[in-house]
Amino acid sequence: MLYVSRLAWAVFAGILCGFPLPVMAQTTEAAPKPDAAAVAAVPPGPEPDTMTIFGRRKPGTYPGWARTDPRSGSSCAFIGAGGMDDVYTDYLNDRGRRRSNRRSLLEKAPFGSAMDDDRDLISKQPGWRGVMGIIGGDSCQSSDQAFTAGRSAIASRDTALRDAFMAFDNKDYAGALKLFRTAYNKMGYPVAALMMGKMYLTGLGAPQDTQQAVKWLTEATEAPFNPHWGAQRFDENDPNYMSTPSDAAMLLGRIYLTGWGTAKDPIKARQWHMKADKFGFIPGTYLVGRMFDRGYGGEQSLPKAMKYYKKAGEVGYAPAQFELGAILIDGEDGVTAKPKEGAQWLLEAAKRGHPDALYEAARLYDAGRIVAADPQKAIVYYKEAALKGNAPAQTALGTYFYTGEIVGKDLAMARRWFTFAAQGGDAQAMLKLGAMFLSGEGGDKDAATAYALFRLAGTAGLDEGRKAATALEPKLTAEEKARAEAILNPPAA
Repeated sequence: MLYVSRLAWAVFAGILCGFPLPVMAQTTEAAPKPDAAAVAAVPPGPEPDTMTIFGRRKPGTYPGWARTDPRSGSSCAFIGAGGMDDVYTDYLNDRGRRRSNRRSLLEKAPFGSAMDDDRDLISKQPGWRGVMGIIGGDSCQSSDQAFTAGRSAIASRDTALRDAFMAFDNKDYAGALKLFRTAYNKMGYPVAALMMGKMYLTGLGAPQDTQQAVKWLTEATEAPFNPHWGAQRFDENDPNYMSTPSDAAMLLGRIYLTGWGTAKDPIKARQWHMKADKFGFIPGTYLVGRMFDRGYGGEQSLPKAMKYYKKAGEVGYAPAQFELGAILIDGEDGVTAKPKEGAQWLLEAAKRGHPDALYEAARLYDAGRIVAADPQKAIVYYKEAALKGNAPAQTALGTYFYTGEIVGKDLAMARRWFTFAAQGGDAQAMLKLGAMFLSGEGGDKDAATAYALFRLAGTAGLDEGRKAATALEPKLTAEEKARAEAILNPPAA
């Protein structure tokens, strides 16, 4: 069987037609190819095309700097339901006027002050079974309150984390690594552990060391966490933003998924992605669904995958909405078909610009399946999907230009869209583009190129491509055969 790599095809099509070549994803370190036994034993996981190590920070303050979680003294009754120390809440909400609050704790007076009324003062005493005692019982100790008050005071004056980020931004990586370690040792900032993990993973400021990276990334995930209020909220306008623990968990998952400086471990990869889901990272939730869907790293269960897809889809994550729609339209593997609901999910994903959902929505309107037939809507969806790189949609759009249906006949434009689709690996586009080169429709006539395209379509699994190549081969000259072989087997870069 003839094998032509995706890169070879891209080079061929790009050079031949003068169109932009696709940008190939780069990773810092290529994962080793698994042996045949490993491939047979482990279903493929989510495609790790790229691995983002250092993402952008949201504008404003350095993450986690100068804020102390009141759960530092975890047994103490002054622990409230919010995520920010009451000392800071008082400063921010009241512009420096500290309110009388039974759950408040002053740095300089953790056991109460003259600002408190009698009830407040009594309730702040360790072991008191009043308002505070109900929450914390008799386990609240004076040492807990004193510890958190001291920690809060130190945090408000600490500059180690800020200085570490400044050093990192100035590319003083060795100095930054040292300062991150100082900040972590002093205050236990999870973001300092996260940054050390990333730096060891990539060899910034110290030799690359995946084991050290795993150690520090794990530390970043082990800060106290309450899913009821601590999970990050999904922002549809910024879906890939990660909180510190989500970032660390996703990196750990990708380390074991790709075998980055260590052995691949599908079980650990799934466990860490599930951890990211618990931290509220919705793309991680979606990937856990993919793992259950494929049986990667453990049990294969489409019903369980659907639960994760639905969790991600309900907050507006388009890839999960697409999966829900694609599965529900016809049903499969223990999931009952619900065509109308499936169509709704596909249309929701299409509204958010998901390329595959746009294509499937176009097909629904094109065929009049589930929804009323609407050729005008269909071609709009095909166009949007094609512009986002969906190869079958590009083939469909090329076909519209070839036949002249709705858009008007334009063979040059048809050839252009077929070329883009063929670059994306669509076998039908390869076959149609080959036919256009053979007849000279929409551009140059070139039998060698047509033959190469037919061979590519056959290699991609299209029987018509194999038949067309077989029929054309005896008609080629020696020079044309040589040119076709050169196209199909380009020299190594």
